[in-house]
Amino acid sequence: MFNNPKTEEEITKSFDVDDREITNLVDRMMEKLGADYAFGRPIKAENKTIIPVAEIRTGFGFGFGREKNNRADKPREGRGGGSGGGGKVVPVGYIQADENGVAFHPLINKNKLAVAGILLSGWGLWLLSRILKK
Repeated sequence: MFNNPKTEEEITKSFDVDDREITNLVDRMMEKLGADYAFGRPIKAENKTIIPVAEIRTGFGFGFGREKNNRADKPREGRGGGSGGGGKVVPVGYIQADENGVAFHPLINKNKLAVAGILLSGWGLWLLSRILKK
């Protein structure tokens, strides 16, 4: 229990976050995760230039809350807050430039391809069984 109870307005004000602070944080993060991370340094070899390409994913969140219990046997009050964020860089392919032109070559994730094939096969069998029941 807090030694100096606060009013609801005082508690709410203590959690106020300036929108500019959050905007500045997001802007700084996006500056760091710019084109340099999506497109790698060009690699030159045998009359070809290869440029790695990646997908950038980011996410963040924050929250605040409080609890007040006015039970006579165990009165209590609490409050808290938190925030977090993260990012992920996933290679998706490469750009190849040579005497024949410029082309993007995607990387194929064999695991995702296998799962998609299994799901598609399962759906096809289910659909076939529904058609044959009629």
